[in-house]
This record gives sequence, structure tokens and C-alpha cells, in this order.
Amino acid sequence: MSDDREITQLISDILDSSEITPLKTGIEELLRRIENADDMRGWFIRNRFYGAVAERGGAYQRGMYGLKYNAVVVPPELALTAMIPAFVKIAGNHCEFVDGLNRFLRRLDEFISPIYPAITDTEIQATLSAAQRAFGMIDIIAADYPLRIYRFDYSHTKHNSECAVMSGDSRQSAVYLYHPRENGVCDRVFIFAHELGHALHFALTGDMNIFPAGFDSFNEKLVIEFDTPEAKQEGFADAAAIAILGSPNSRLKSHLPTQFSKDISPVFIRYFKGLTGG
Repeated sequence: MSDDREITQLISDILDSSEITPLKTGIEELLRRIENADDMRGWFIRNRFYGAVAERGGAYQRGMYGLKYNAVVVPPELALTAMIPAFVKIAGNHCEFVDGLNRFLRRLDEFISPIYPAITDTEIQATLSAAQRAFGMIDIIAADYPLRIYRFDYSHTKHNSECAVMSGDSRQSAVYLYHPRENGVCDRVFIFAHELGHALHFALTGDMNIFPAGFDSFNEKLVIEFDTPEAKQEGFADAAAIAILGSPNSRLKSHLPTQFSKDISPVFIRYFKGLTGG
């Protein structure tokens, strides 16, 4: 097999990978090849990789499946490689390419074998439905682009899930759902509703360090204080999750933390109805 064909096959194998070990092995081999290549050969490898990633964009779109509202799920078999454009600057120079691949490898090192069962598609749909019915929340979060929900067949070394906010003016977010790494701390449906709270925060303000209207007064009434801006961000997301799961007609109340009874949930619901116009 010629070297050109070997490179093409290597890139294809990388983008076909649905598991971490072969994906990391392929990227490490690609890095070895480009670092040993002269300028012209390096350009060829980068160009072939960028072209393949762009072409696969259509495959990722076809592999995603739509939900009732303006949201799509990236299934586990596509989730890992669908993250590549977030780390590797398409059409970047040699240094940017190598740096991006190394950052992506470090990101892959954050995943570990699945620990506790992950949220199901049915639970994802039910949570989105509760958020939309009560507050019109998905219309706010995904005003311009579908909310992308990435499902991973792995747990994470630090997080039960994450909300990634995008750069630019779109106020767009993506939610990364992992297998929970802790049992009994947070319910997996509550975790997803919490990430929707982060996405709502960003959609409303465009800056995670700026808080939605009335949140300070809401905390004062409940005598809640936060030590850091990050803790306050988590507090807003928790409040949103309580409102979503405790909302009228929600069938998800069993997923609320036990301390939030039907007597206190209405306080959170009223705040978010006023905030979102729901």
C-alpha cells in the first residue's frame, strides 16, 4: 500500500472509531507521521485530514436523531469523533494542527470505563418536554440552532455531565451526557435538567459570569449565598433543574432531591416562569 493510501486509511480508521483505545492509537500514529514529515508531506496529511473531517460532518448530521423539540442527540458511536472539530482547528497550520490533536488526546484521557447507568433516550425526551411545556425553555436555549446532546458510553474523571458554551454570537450550547461517576449524589435525570439550566443561563445572558434577571433577589429571599461565581452558576443550574422536574404535570418529580418537597418547588417554578415568560 502506498504511503498516500496508508494516510487515507489511517484517517478513515480514526473517524470510524467509536471507542477510545483505537481512536487514541490512530491519532498518536497520525501525530508520529506528521512530526516526521517534511513541509510538503505535512501539508498533504493536514489537508487530507481536514477534508475527511469536513466530509464526515454530513455523516454526523445523518447519524444524529431529532427529538420533538429543537434538539438532536449525537449517539455514543459518533460522540467521540464528533468532538474533533472543537479541538482541531480546521485549516490550521502545522502547529495548530499538532496542538489540536494533542488537546483532543488529553480530552480523551478524561474518560473512564462507565460506572453507573446513563440516562435513557426516553428520560432525555421527558426532561426536554417538561422544560418546554412549563417554561418554553428549549425555544430559548435553541433559538437559532438545535441543542446538541452528546451521549457517551463512558464516565468522566471529574464530571457527571457538562454543558459546553460556544464562542460567537449565537449563545449556543452543547450538553455532554456521561455515565454518572457517583451513586446517590445526583439522579441522572436531575443531572440532565441541571445542564439545561446552564444552557438557559448562557442563552439569556451570553456570559456565564452575568446572571439572569432577579436571581440575586431570588437567593436573598431563600437566604442562599454563594462563595464563588462558579458556585453561583451551579446554584442557578440546580434551581432550574428543581423547577423543571417539579413543574406542574411533570412526571419526573421522583427525580428531585428528597429535600425539595412539593412545598418548596413552587418557589423555584414561580421564579423561572417569570424569567422565561412561561
